Amino acid sequence: MTSPRAPRLAGLALLLPLAACSGSVSVGSSAPEIDQAALEADLLGSISGEGADQVEVTCEGPLVAEVGATQDCAAVFTGDGSRTGIRPTVTAVEGEDVDYDSVVFIDGPSVADTIGRQLRAQAIPFGSVECGELPGEPDATGECTLVARDGTETPLRITVTDVNGLRVGFEYAEA
Repeated sequence: MTSPRAPRLAGLALLLPLAACSGSVSVGSSAPEIDQAALEADLLGSISGEGADQVEVTCEGPLVAEVGATQDCAAVFTGDGSRTGIRPTVTAVEGEDVDYDSVVFIDGPSVADTIGRQLRAQAIPFGSVECGELPGEPDATGECTLVARDGTETPLRITVTDVNGLRVGFEYAEA
């Protein structure tokens, strides 16, 4: 049995603009961190546009108030469950004020799910798709493995085609 060939196709993550890719939060004097709820609220407040009221933001925990500290968060569109990762990174700490910049990314399972849906829609048989994280930066690349039903593996190269707020477009082809 031959392995399935992966055509050059395009994928798309969440379609909402992120109004700002940075934030500033006062942490108060009790904790050297932006607590999880405040971080989620601040990130959610930076999302605008049609459908923004259908987005939920969840973070894995608080953002430590230390330059270079990061936290992974997810913006999930409740309409279809699509998700885009948001990774805030602390850029400055002055007293109780913490500034951060954020970048978007698509986690590996979400990239794999998008590719899998497209392959199924084209009736291309396969066993599974396994992917790593895809940075939300134009021309960024990533890798996936398309696993045929017989276990044969085909490497895929993922390329980000455009980024607009939380929208990350990408295409993929056999590597």
